[in-house]
Amino acid sequence: MSQTLRARRWCWSAGYLAPLLLVPVMIGCGGPRTGTGSGEVTYQDKPLRGGLLTFVPTDPKVNQVTATIDQNGRYELTIPAGEVRISVDNREWKPASPAPPPVLPPEVSKLKLPPGIKAGGRPKEGAQPPDSNQRPSGEYREIPSKYYRAESSGLTYTVTSGTQKKDIELK
Repeated sequence: MSQTLRARRWCWSAGYLAPLLLVPVMIGCGGPRTGTGSGEVTYQDKPLRGGLLTFVPTDPKVNQVTATIDQNGRYELTIPAGEVRISVDNREWKPASPAPPPVLPPEVSKLKLPPGIKAGGRPKEGAQPPDSNQRPSGEYREIPSKYYRAESSGLTYTVTSGTQKKDIELK
């Protein structure tokens, strides 16, 4: 076989193989773009000191992203680029109201307790609930309930690729 014929076959093979090798690279380039957002959440011109901020993409194929609002009202998150609706929920920071002591029927109050158990096992005044050290840091501040759901909050934003600042003002 002559060298010219071999060269033509090699060029012909390379001409068909090169596009096939580029397909996986081109598919990888079309992946989702993301943006890194940060900012401050305020209510009545004061930082909201604790809560959850959720960015819900309008594209149903893209997952929502949630960030915690810190004690200074600041947040930071990475989210796919595109149009989003935003919700703010701080109900988890609301202090639990103390439960009233149980009312026992008269026949139960006459029961004899086993040794080592004292009657009137009420918690001491000012005692913290058992799960209080698991609560996120921050403080509760009542906000309008419309902000709890992205559908009713009225807060929207278009996330772009790269870093951006988005302050969120609740009214």
